Amino acid sequence: MLKWRLFACASATSLALSAGAAMAQEIEEVIVTAQKREESLQEVPVAVTALSAEAMAKAGVTESRELMYITPGLVFTQGSFVSRPQVRGVGTRAVGPGDEATVPLYIDGVYQSSQHAGFFDFNNIQRVEVLRGPQGTLFGRNAVGGAINIVTYDPSPNPEMRLAASYGRFNERKGDIYLNGGLSENLAANIAIHANADDGYVKDLVSGDSVARTSSFGVRSKLLWRPIENTKVIVGAAYINSHDDTALKTHPIDGITAAKLVDPNVLIPTGYNSALSVDSYFGMHQTSAWANSVSTFSGFDLTFLGSWQKTELGSSGDSDGTVVDSSYSAFSVDDRSYTAELRASSNGEGPFQWIAGLFYFQGQARYGFGDTYFLVRGGPTAATQILQSDSDATSYAVFAEGSYDLTERLSLTAGLRYSTETRDFRQWNDRRVLAPGQTPPPPPPNGPPVSSEFDKLSPRLSVKYAFSDRVRGYFTYSQGFKSGLYNASAAALPLTPVKPEVLDSYEVGLKTEPARGVRLNAVAFYYDYKDLQVSARNVSGGLTLQNAATAEIYGSEVELAWAPRPNWSVNAAVAYNHARFKDFPGAQIFQLRPPTVVNGVTVTTPGYLQVLGDASGNHLPKAPDWTFNLSTLYTTPLWGGELALSGLLYWSDEYYSDNGNSYKEPSYENLNAQVAWTDPGERWRFTLWGENLTNTKRLRTNSLSGGGNIGILAPPRRYGVSIEYMFR
Repeated sequence: MLKWRLFACASATSLALSAGAAMAQEIEEVIVTAQKREESLQEVPVAVTALSAEAMAKAGVTESRELMYITPGLVFTQGSFVSRPQVRGVGTRAVGPGDEATVPLYIDGVYQSSQHAGFFDFNNIQRVEVLRGPQGTLFGRNAVGGAINIVTYDPSPNPEMRLAASYGRFNERKGDIYLNGGLSENLAANIAIHANADDGYVKDLVSGDSVARTSSFGVRSKLLWRPIENTKVIVGAAYINSHDDTALKTHPIDGITAAKLVDPNVLIPTGYNSALSVDSYFGMHQTSAWANSVSTFSGFDLTFLGSWQKTELGSSGDSDGTVVDSSYSAFSVDDRSYTAELRASSNGEGPFQWIAGLFYFQGQARYGFGDTYFLVRGGPTAATQILQSDSDATSYAVFAEGSYDLTERLSLTAGLRYSTETRDFRQWNDRRVLAPGQTPPPPPPNGPPVSSEFDKLSPRLSVKYAFSDRVRGYFTYSQGFKSGLYNASAAALPLTPVKPEVLDSYEVGLKTEPARGVRLNAVAFYYDYKDLQVSARNVSGGLTLQNAATAEIYGSEVELAWAPRPNWSVNAAVAYNHARFKDFPGAQIFQLRPPTVVNGVTVTTPGYLQVLGDASGNHLPKAPDWTFNLSTLYTTPLWGGELALSGLLYWSDEYYSDNGNSYKEPSYENLNAQVAWTDPGERWRFTLWGENLTNTKRLRTNSLSGGGNIGILAPPRRYGVSIEYMFR
């Protein structure tokens, strides 16, 4: 099988390392902030994948979804309008307002509470760190599966300018501007601007037009100020305006749709085609601001980080994926959050290192606001659910962690976080048959406001031992906690929340540099996962949210960085992940409807029957057993400058789309490649790039419900050119 051939290839590569060790170049040290202080990657007892912006660009990783191509254990999928990063099978499976990711995203240390803004192109990125495994002690209550930490460049007084433009297939246009400079070491600023647009790769079979167009504009700016010698203050602001209909230009997967029960001869699009009864769309804009202050004292640093963020979006979609006016949904979301963190951390060289702090979070997420509503209809003559909801969360936490060197080789780390959270929820709901074009009336209150509290202690204990200067091992026990929440799209009374998720993790890791020019890290883990919050589409088109009983996850990951020559580097990783529900009675399972006669015509696959069953032993959704990635970069002098050849191969095993394992998505591979030339003055860079060069067909998103299985394929082969100008 392919997965065994890939594993054998990775093993053979590692065995061949010694052959080139004599001419190898030393691997550059990687600095990470996985423990909220700058440390060497090889010293941190955490499984971390960290790459610079330059390394990602040369591998063809240009946006957040593509991080999985270079990170073992990470699967970055998409709901219809939310990002769904999963690490080792752990990820958010609910998508309503007020729900937060179990692999949260941080940008410059600022927690991103909204899952709707998780897709973006990279610009002004210094590095990206993907932390695998629970990070509940230092990163917070929702970092159950891990955390993605994006670090952008701070301002400096040195003048710098980068201009980039790209053109590709489907009339894809991208442009980036980065400016940096200042008056002195005490006052500097930068600004990064990004814009992109394309004509879409999906064709509407009714109009013949290209649809699923995307466009976005974003700006991010930071100001650095040193008011006194020992204090650095950075304030920043960002704005994103994005329009991306792609995930909503769906079609019935394998022809599975209940629209056949209305019209047995309905047009069923396939491939990169769509034909819908409504003009589906998705638009989002986000505004944010933050301030970060670091003061250095004798023996410790004092850091304050505060942020404000507002995300608004609107969407409408066709739930059956056909031209039959059967089912639809439309909604708007207003998501606002405020965070504040005050922490102190040691800055000395002694055997004891520590960090302690306080954290505050306040968030409000509204489903429908003003005269907008969450609207969903499950059939051509069914009543429309008219709903508004308001989910508020207030959370406080106190945390502390310390590391002590017991000997020159042996160290111990222990940490604890206490979180307390209050969830307030209120809802307005109505169901009625609406005439075409009728304005929905305001819904009445759906019962009185409700409130719940959740508290949790999250511990971490790690033992690290240096077998030699080049071989270090560690064992870590840690716990992740995700608070309970209310289902914003469910109107059944009484309004009750799902219980919190709790994950106990046991991890053994080995970080080595076995030869000159080689870094080889390996990790094995075991998870005991309780009360998973899982969701499924119900018959009316809304979401049902429930707790699974337990799950068991175990596996291993191996990462290799190899520089066999000064001008040649190779990176590879292989991950095995056994993620199964251990005990899950009462799961919602989709069974294909039997062939049905409609108007004298026998139709097959006319949607799903939604039943309750036992999902114990089933695969967790979107959790492949095996993944593999391999990338390489080769440079050589050409015309006085430098020619760079790079390639990236990613392969994923098959996996299931839903809790009941009703639909299996096949294995797939993705191949990216680039050819770039940089001029002798290192001012200009010209690049030919290609993505998905094997033209693999795989699903970008899909959703099962009683109405069927609708989804869309990821983009086909793409290629283009880019030009970049750099002034430093």
